[in-house]
Amino acid sequence: MDTPFSIFRLFFYLGCISFGGPAAHIALFQTKIIDQKAWMSAEQYLQLVALCQFLPGPSSSQVGMGLGLYRAGYLGALASWLGFTLPGAILMYLLAISLSQFSWLSNTMILKGLLLAIVVIVAHAVVMMSRQICKTKLHYVIVIILTVIGLMFAELNQLFLILIAALLGLLLFYQQSYSALAQLDFPVSKRTALICLSAFFGILIFTPLFVSADQPANFFYEIYQASALVFGGGHVVLPLLEQSIVHQNFVGQDQFMTGYGVIQTLPGPLFNFSAFLGATAFPSISLFAALFTVLAIFLPAALVLIGALPMTSYLSKNKYLRAMFQGISAGVIALLILMLVQNMLPKGVDSIADGIFLIIAFAIFYTGRLPIWGLMLASLSYAYIMSAVI
Repeated sequence: MDTPFSIFRLFFYLGCISFGGPAAHIALFQTKIIDQKAWMSAEQYLQLVALCQFLPGPSSSQVGMGLGLYRAGYLGALASWLGFTLPGAILMYLLAISLSQFSWLSNTMILKGLLLAIVVIVAHAVVMMSRQICKTKLHYVIVIILTVIGLMFAELNQLFLILIAALLGLLLFYQQSYSALAQLDFPVSKRTALICLSAFFGILIFTPLFVSADQPANFFYEIYQASALVFGGGHVVLPLLEQSIVHQNFVGQDQFMTGYGVIQTLPGPLFNFSAFLGATAFPSISLFAALFTVLAIFLPAALVLIGALPMTSYLSKNKYLRAMFQGISAGVIALLILMLVQNMLPKGVDSIADGIFLIIAFAIFYTGRLPIWGLMLASLSYAYIMSAVI
């Protein structure tokens, strides 16, 4: 049996080499942990992955927590999460405290290059998620309806759009039949699961009753809420975080985009972006704020995972939950489209040349021949050339 410390060391190593997003992380876990160490059977691993993709939160981090939990109980889950998260979170914290020391990081040309790269990355995520999620025409109907509503009512809260997506999913998909997942054998009692689910929903629902919008505690609640309502991974949390964190002036738009651009090039989960947000929003207590923000964004993922494990079979065959999940999954694509159309493109595209660059960069990036660091370098080079010419 592995100790929590040995699990931490393994996942810290994986956190240092896990480039490429959730799908790459899950494949890396398969190779390093399932194939090489045989912590569980391949079938059990696929069941765990399927469950985590069904739940809100960062799926690859939840898979890592699940592996640690299966191997060494709750301390193993904590060790796997901490090890996998720490490398990227430390780097994002260092970036946050460096912004005030190195003014060139906030240069307009650099921000322009990062924004162009982010447009390509998010557009690519929209295409790939559409291919993965939209299996029927009804999925595309939900995407179109949500996008139109979002464009017509630009000030509409995105949480309301998620609710509409869930209702549309319930209306359009509840008659479908779903195959149930096998019940996973994890050391989690139903009592513990109930406590975790109660905490998950209790924090989400009742915190606003005690915290006003202008209090620092509201910042951490907004982080928690965004994570608790995210289906689809790190890219999907972007529009929710921007609406809550940027629009409430906790973090500036340029700072937000700088951090999000840099996190694309780092290993580990995209949710490590939270360390940057916390340190940037509260520079006088940057280390404490970064730590607390990281906890706030990953806490709902841990609570809902532990809460769901003893009820895997029930959750997966409940046709109403599965139908709402279908709607929400399609709805998050609409949220990304809205962010591209309403925020990123107007701020990033200033000329026909910018549009041409984006089309070419997207076409090359889509083929898989251009890594993210190469895209960043190309975008920064283009922005530098254009600033010199103009």
